Amino acid sequence: GINAEYMGTGLEGEAMHPNYRFLMFINSLPGALRSVLSSGNHMLGRRRMGDLLRVGGGKSALSYWSALAKRQALLDELLAAWEKAGIDALVCPGLGTPAFPHGAGRELNQACSYTFIWNSMHLPAGTVPVTHVRPGEEAYHAETFRDVLSSKAEQACAGTEGLPIGVQVVALPFQDELCLKAMRHVEEAVHFQSQPTVVDGRAPR
Repeated sequence: GINAEYMGTGLEGEAMHPNYRFLMFINSLPGALRSVLSSGNHMLGRRRMGDLLRVGGGKSALSYWSALAKRQALLDELLAAWEKAGIDALVCPGLGTPAFPHGAGRELNQACSYTFIWNSMHLPAGTVPVTHVRPGEEAYHAETFRDVLSSKAEQACAGTEGLPIGVQVVALPFQDELCLKAMRHVEEAVHFQSQPTVVDGRAPR
């Protein structure tokens, strides 16, 4: 697709980072094969994988501008609700799992989906550590989806005791200083203390 083409040419001869090769592969699949794989995943009950395959291909100029129009409509709705609620900043999840083992980001970049929406809508946002993974919490409980991404997340959560857990702080467009101020308030409220991440004698990830 055109997305894969520009993703490759945009490197200008530089080597692609390994974490992006899986995305490049998915994006480069022919449309007919993508449709078959998407339908097959849906039939097997892997709806999330089917949807990712369906939307991950190249886009025409028309579909691209249509997507931008939908994004603007969603942003307008969000800003109206934000103003009605009278809030200064929003505190929300930052990542779907604790920190990944090195290399796991190649297949778990979707865990960053909590950040995608704010980046897409150009809202200032930042993350603040607030706690650590406690004993007995090193697990990923897949309820809605059971697929390869769930399995990878379960593997990534094993042995995460002691790793930091953060939240995301979001403000309105062009309110970057307010976002930083809100992050400072969160830091002062939780009194987060970093600690060495060594479990059963193992070094930090």
